[in-house]
Amino acid sequence: MLLLDTNVLAYAHDPASKNHEKAMKLVESALRGELEACISCQNIAELYAVLTRTLKLATPYKASEAAEVCELYAKSKNLLKIMPTEQTYMKALRLAERMGATSTKIFDCLLVATALENGIDTIYTENTEDFEPIESIKAINPFHKK
Repeated sequence: MLLLDTNVLAYAHDPASKNHEKAMKLVESALRGELEACISCQNIAELYAVLTRTLKLATPYKASEAAEVCELYAKSKNLLKIMPTEQTYMKALRLAERMGATSTKIFDCLLVATALENGIDTIYTENTEDFEPIESIKAINPFHKK
């Protein structure tokens, strides 16, 4: 099983993105249960933020549209949702400290800690470099041409 990072979800909903088609295929496959994938509650919140932000999308979603998209993921029966616990936050903080992570990098640490606590060791993300310092997670860019 793998974790879909927020950028994969966002590209699936951004027709202007060069990664749109590939992301849409991945996400649809996960929603149909053909790809064993999960997302965290953090991904759902981040997706809402990305979809409604003018700096990220040429045509941002209205709040109601973004909420509808996020609800689709939250209610999906085939896409596992993983949640952090109090222990997850402690692990994320220790990981951030070891990495010397600052600012918003704490959210990558929280995502990794949530994934690892749920037995997930692979993440599909465009931002593989954000996860390189973390040996316990394998970051794969599904948009990288081989």
